[in-house]
Amino acid sequence: MTYYDRYKNGECREVCSELLAMGTAVRDSAVVEDAAAVAREFVSRAVRNVKQIHSRLLGLGYAFRRPKKALVVREEPCYREVNAFEREMGTLPLVVREWYARVESLDFGQSEDQFRQSDSDLKGLEWHYELLVWSLDEAMLAWAELKEQHQELREHYRREKMNLYQEDPVPCLITGGCASNNDSDGFSLPCLEFDAVKREDGESLTYTDFFRKAFQYGGFPVLTCHDQYLKQHTSLYPRPNIERLLPLLTQDIIAL
Repeated sequence: MTYYDRYKNGECREVCSELLAMGTAVRDSAVVEDAAAVAREFVSRAVRNVKQIHSRLLGLGYAFRRPKKALVVREEPCYREVNAFEREMGTLPLVVREWYARVESLDFGQSEDQFRQSDSDLKGLEWHYELLVWSLDEAMLAWAELKEQHQELREHYRREKMNLYQEDPVPCLITGGCASNNDSDGFSLPCLEFDAVKREDGESLTYTDFFRKAFQYGGFPVLTCHDQYLKQHTSLYPRPNIERLLPLLTQDIIAL
């Protein structure tokens, strides 16, 4: 049975874990087409979920921080921009490549006004977690800024006669969001594996795990961790109406 067949039959986590464990061997000719099919199916399910949550958030009156960037999806994969990015920056992991073939932008960030709106069921909904993956254009701008900062530091330390920042920065895909230590989400390129680590925050969070975690809580993990962590900070972090929102946002979510 192929990895794709196993994935379709419900072995989702197992298949993704096995393909990731292969490392760069996932690009071998005997495996790569099957692995790419799994990646496409994963992304297809993820897209269905984000479209569903996006629609429900609109119905609830959720105020997106960047409405035009909240969700921009292609109905069919298009690899033109992905191929151009890879030629300049390096190969993307299979899951991330398929993601960008379907999704131009994802940002479920909440407007500051609504985040603190005391009479809204949605207040505080986006606390501490962003369902966010920048567009490739935004990622390229972030990379350009990183290179510029690196060059400025290189010149500074040269003047100080210190041997720091002398190596060229390694190309990377910066995808938006950050860990609790403020390290930006993203990974070095090229990456020839099935998946990549999006965030290091006490533990490694791959893209497949990032989306699973998000969808488990309707896109907003604060809906389950709020009471556990924030009782002592209620004046700083308003409590959303968890009892109402969680069933609405998680209903009919497809397993990844």
